[in-house]
Amino acid sequence: MLKRGSGAFVRKPGLKIVRKNIKRLILLNEIDLDEFFKARLPLEKKACYEAALYIKNDELATLEDTINRMKSTVTPSEWSKYEYQFHNTIAKAANSKLIYIFLNAISGAMQSYFEQSFTMPHHFAAVPSHTKILSALREHDAVLAEKHMGDHLEWSYNWIMGIQKSEDGFANRQALGRNAL
Repeated sequence: MLKRGSGAFVRKPGLKIVRKNIKRLILLNEIDLDEFFKARLPLEKKACYEAALYIKNDELATLEDTINRMKSTVTPSEWSKYEYQFHNTIAKAANSKLIYIFLNAISGAMQSYFEQSFTMPHHFAAVPSHTKILSALREHDAVLAEKHMGDHLEWSYNWIMGIQKSEDGFANRQALGRNAL
């Protein structure tokens, strides 16, 4: 990016620009939720593994506070905000700029989907898996943190794909994928 003024200055693009451009690529290429999860699973498991090694007390406190807020949410929009915050905090704690950039972009692109499709029973059912992840991170147990994150994402994937196949009033697979982003 160029900045106008008394000469041209080059500055690196901010994370919002990167996320916006990745989201645009996702929409243009009609990437669906199945592909999201295929990319997200190994990245997020790795982030959780690394976070267990590097996580700081203030990040653990943020995760705990986020889980507590999740327990008292009343709307999918609120839940989406805290879900994003939880996973984003772990991505930051992984101490890898590249992992953080990719996961932030993927999570940001999926956030509007979460707001539109999740129901409160799902939200509350996900709290125990978030709590298990936090416990493993507190213990700095990288292997267990990675396992719990994998279990959480696979459960979420199966739940979401179940919605897409059901006939309970939710939109079809295409609407829940590309169009909801």
